[in-house]
Amino acid sequence: MNTFQMVVNPSVTEAPAVDGRPRFLMTYKTWNANGVYITVVGQSDRPEGPFPYTATALGTAESQAEDPYLWYDRADRRFYAIVKDFYKGADRTHALTPQYGALGMVTSTDGLTWKPAEHPVVSLRQLRLTDGSLITLGSLERPQLLFDHNGRPVTLHCAMARGSAGAGSQNVAIPLRWP
Repeated sequence: MNTFQMVVNPSVTEAPAVDGRPRFLMTYKTWNANGVYITVVGQSDRPEGPFPYTATALGTAESQAEDPYLWYDRADRRFYAIVKDFYKGADRTHALTPQYGALGMVTSTDGLTWKPAEHPVVSLRQLRLTDGSLITLGSLERPQLLFDHNGRPVTLHCAMARGSAGAGSQNVAIPLRWP
């Protein structure tokens, strides 16, 4: 596959073995010939690759995403990815999230065909501080998760900017709560 541009923001996870052979998936962002952000998937039997193109996971003229953070949940037997939602249509009813640039979640049973998760909104571009106040962010991106010893995500780590996107970026750690 000719991606026509550079490849950025890779994320790798171990997938279930196939015929006893280890399998790893990598998602990454690139641009197609029309300048549309697309997230693609590559597969390998080694964590260091190579990861030849396997499928286009996300990306249409209106529904674009970047910064995929990919993982496989063994308990759910599903892949998940947190992405920055760049839906460009005027009507956001078909968007992953209700806010341009918010973080959304997609899921897949095979790692190749993706759809919105049952609860696709991970975070809007806002942050509730420990004193209860709410700040609006110019950007919230590059999601990463910290997992506990049971494989459950406990903290979402992101880059954020209070003003315009990219202005004075900082890191933020957001504790996750489970029922």
